[in-house]
Amino acid sequence: MKKDIKTLRDKLLTITRLGSAVALLGWDEEVNLPKKAHTYRGEVQAQLAADLHKKMTDRSFIKLVEDLNKAEVFDALTSGDQVIVREVLRDIERAKKIPEELVKESAELTSQAFGAWAEARQKSTFSIFEPYLKKIVKLNQREAEYIGYTESPYDALLDAFEPGLTARKVEDLFVPLTSELKKLIQQAAQQKIPTIPKATYDRVAQKKLNEAIAAKLGYDFEAGRLDVSPHPFTIDFHPTDVRITTRYSEEDFWEALGSTIHETGHALYQQGLPLDGFGTPLSEPVSLGIHESQSRIWENFVGKSRSFVEYLYPLLIDYFGKQTIQYSSEELYAWLNRVQPNLIRVESDEVTYNMHILLRFEIEKSLIEGDINAKDVPDLWNAKVKEYLGINVSNDALGALQDIHWSHGTLGYFPTYTLGNIYSAQLYNSISKAIPNLSEQFTKGNFKPFLAWLRKEIHRYGRTYQPEELIKHATGELVSSKHLLAHLESKINKGE
Repeated sequence: MKKDIKTLRDKLLTITRLGSAVALLGWDEEVNLPKKAHTYRGEVQAQLAADLHKKMTDRSFIKLVEDLNKAEVFDALTSGDQVIVREVLRDIERAKKIPEELVKESAELTSQAFGAWAEARQKSTFSIFEPYLKKIVKLNQREAEYIGYTESPYDALLDAFEPGLTARKVEDLFVPLTSELKKLIQQAAQQKIPTIPKATYDRVAQKKLNEAIAAKLGYDFEAGRLDVSPHPFTIDFHPTDVRITTRYSEEDFWEALGSTIHETGHALYQQGLPLDGFGTPLSEPVSLGIHESQSRIWENFVGKSRSFVEYLYPLLIDYFGKQTIQYSSEELYAWLNRVQPNLIRVESDEVTYNMHILLRFEIEKSLIEGDINAKDVPDLWNAKVKEYLGINVSNDALGALQDIHWSHGTLGYFPTYTLGNIYSAQLYNSISKAIPNLSEQFTKGNFKPFLAWLRKEIHRYGRTYQPEELIKHATGELVSSKHLLAHLESKINKGE
C-alpha cells in the first residue's frame, strides 16, 4: 500500500511538472509573446495539453487510483492520502469523459483566440473576436455534453471551477443578493460622489510603490515577480514560483495598485500552500471561489480600509511628491470607497461589482444553453449594463471585450467572483473577532497577523475540504451573504 501511494505521488508530480510547463507558456503568451507567434504557440500548447490529458487518463494510472479507493485499502490510508485519492479520482472522472482531440482543439483555439481578443480589444471591434468566441462556445457545449449534467449544460462547466456549484445554486444565491444590492445602489445615487484632484502619477514611481506594497503584504519576490499584461492575473508553477501582473494608468494610481493588491492576495494563497504536498491535491487550491476570496479580502477589506489608507498616504507623498498628492488621507479614503457605476468590472466599487458578475453569468448561461449566439453578445451586454448599472456602453473595449476569460475558453468562471466576495466578507468577520486590534496593525503596516490567520485557516488545507466545508471550518458558520451585505451597507450608511 505504501508503495502504491508513493507511485501515485510520483506520477502526480510528473503530471504537475508538465502542467507547470503548459502554464509557463501561458504566462509568456500574455506577457512576452510576439503578435505573429500565436498560431505556433497554440500548436505547442495543444500538444502539451494532449500529453497531459493522456497521463491523467492512462489506464494504469486510473487502475492505481481505483485500487487505492477500494474500501479495505482506502480505510487504512492516512487522512492526507485519503484526500489525495478522493480528489485525484474526482479529477480522473472528469478527464476521462473528455476526448483527447477536444483537449487539443481547445488548447490550440484558445491560444489563437487570445491574440484575436487582444487585437479586438485594442481596436474596440468585437467582430474580430466573434468567430473565435463562437467556436469556444461550441467547444464548451461539447465538453458539457461529454461531462453530463442534470439541469443545465452550464452546470458541467461551473463544477470545474467550484465543485458542486450549479446554475440553480448561483441563481438562488445571486437573485436575493442582487435585489439588496439594487437598493444600496439607489441609496448611493442620492449621495455626493467623492472626488480627488486630477494628477499625473509617474509610471516608474508606481512600479516601485506596487512592489513595495506587495512585499509589505507578504508577497515573496524571491518566489515571484511583477510584470505588465493587458488584464492583470496571477499564475503559479510551484509555491516558490508564483507570478503576478498588473497594468498602469498615469491618471489613476489605484488602477495598478488595486490590481496588484488583488493579485497579491491570489499569490499569497499559492505561496502559502504546503510544500511537502506539492504535486498532490494537498497543495492545490480547492476552488476559484476560495481563491477569489483571498484576493478580494486583501483588495477590499484591507486595501480600502481606513487604517490601510492611513498607512498608504505618506507613502504616496514619498513616491509621487506633495505636488501630486494634493488631497488628504480622508479624501483619498472616501474616493476609494465611492459607489459609482463603472463600465469596467475590475475598476468597479464593491457594491456595483457584483452586478457586473450577474450580467456575465446570465450571458454565459444563455450562450451555453443555446438561447443566444456569439454575435448577440455586444448588444445584450450593453442592454444589461444599462439595466443593472444605468450607464451606456460607448464601445466594445469598454463592454464585451474588457475581460480576458472567454479568450481562454473559461466559461463558468465568472460566478466564482461573487462567491469570493461572499466568502471574503465571512472570513473577515471571523478574523476581526480573532484579532481585535486589526485596524491598529494595518495603520502600522503590520499585516503578518492577518496573513498568519489565512495561512492557518485556509492556505494550509489545500483541497482537504470542499469550498463550503472550508468556510464553515474557518468561520463556524454556513456560507451566507449576510456579512457581505452588512459590510456594503456600512460603506454607504456609515462611511466605514
